[in-house]
Amino acid sequence: MALVEKHFYHVMWNIDSLDWNDHSPATIEDRVFDQLTTEGRHGIILMHDIHPQTIEAIKTILPRLQKEGYKLLNLYEMVRQGPTER
Repeated sequence: MALVEKHFYHVMWNIDSLDWNDHSPATIEDRVFDQLTTEGRHGIILMHDIHPQTIEAIKTILPRLQKEGYKLLNLYEMVRQGPTER
């Protein structure tokens, strides 16, 4: 409760792209979508924008997410929306 009173939020991811350890944008993309399927098409995706392979993977992941009908939210929007049921 102390975090909420101070408007701090503890957020974890459930989709780990492992982009820091994988130099192939294609396998990063595959891993993200495999995990999204396992998680029932819901998730917070962990990616590290300091790696070139991540930047390349994002160029295909974001359009694919949109094409497949995913709703993309930033963290602020997610917190404002509150918990959702699957």
